[in-house]
Amino acid sequence: MTTLIDRIYGHDRWASLALLDACASLAPGQLQLTTPGTYGAIHATLEHLVGAHERYLAVLETGGFPPRPPQGPPASVADLRQRLARACDGLAAVAASGHAGRIIEGVRDGEPFRLGAWVLLAQAIEHGNEHRTQVCAILGAHGLPVPDLDVWAYDDALQAE
Repeated sequence: MTTLIDRIYGHDRWASLALLDACASLAPGQLQLTTPGTYGAIHATLEHLVGAHERYLAVLETGGFPPRPPQGPPASVADLRQRLARACDGLAAVAASGHAGRIIEGVRDGEPFRLGAWVLLAQAIEHGNEHRTQVCAILGAHGLPVPDLDVWAYDDALQAE
């Protein structure tokens, strides 16, 4: 039986991967486009979205925030897609596990923290929606095709399977 949690996390995965697929055909210069009011350039926003999903999952799996990786060369859109798929699958599994109420305690950036697992699970969904919307705004502001990533389009995709 498919649950609401399955659908919510399924939409997050589908929409994020569809956005990465839409961005895969952009020229390197187009990946650097931005517009006021957004996180930054398309590529930087995609890297941020993927990295955050990975960090949320790491906290849920290990109970602690991992150190931020050192800045290296930008990941390719294909690499971001693979990383995001893994993180989305992991978040969906944690959400479906029934342990969203557990409390996670640890240290982040030298400061103690205490929060319910549900906070990270909800943040992953909200954060993904926010940054997908920003990338779509950048695409549209520069006259590039904007993928339809809403829940209605997700349902259409499910019906077509």
